[in-house]
Amino acid sequence: MVRMWERDEGTLRCTKNVAIHSASILSMRAANKWLAIGAADNSMSLFQRSNQKVDASGNRNRVDSWKLFRTPEKTAAMVRCVASDPERGRICSGARNGLVRLWDAAIAVHS
Repeated sequence: MVRMWERDEGTLRCTKNVAIHSASILSMRAANKWLAIGAADNSMSLFQRSNQKVDASGNRNRVDSWKLFRTPEKTAAMVRCVASDPERGRICSGARNGLVRLWDAAIAVHS
C-alpha cells in the first residue's frame, strides 16, 4: 500500500491510500512531477502529478493531483532501486538479478 500524506496546519494527515503492490515497497524516487516506486513483487509503478488543484477557499491540494500513470511490465526479479531523470522524462530501475532497465516515463502504457 502506498499512502500519500499532506502537511495541514503543522500536522501530517493521510489523504490517499493506493493498493498497487502485493509485496513490500523497496524503493521510491520523487522528482518534480514523477514518483517512481519499486517493489519486492517484481513490479514498478509510476505516478504523475498534474497541475495543483485549487479549492473554493483558494487552498492548493497537492496530493490529490498524484495519479497512477504507468505500471511497466514486471521484471524477472524484485525491483531494488529506482532513479529518475526529470529533464529527459526517463526512469531507471535496478533489479535484484543485476538487470537495469531504462523507461520512457512519458509513454502512458499500462502493462
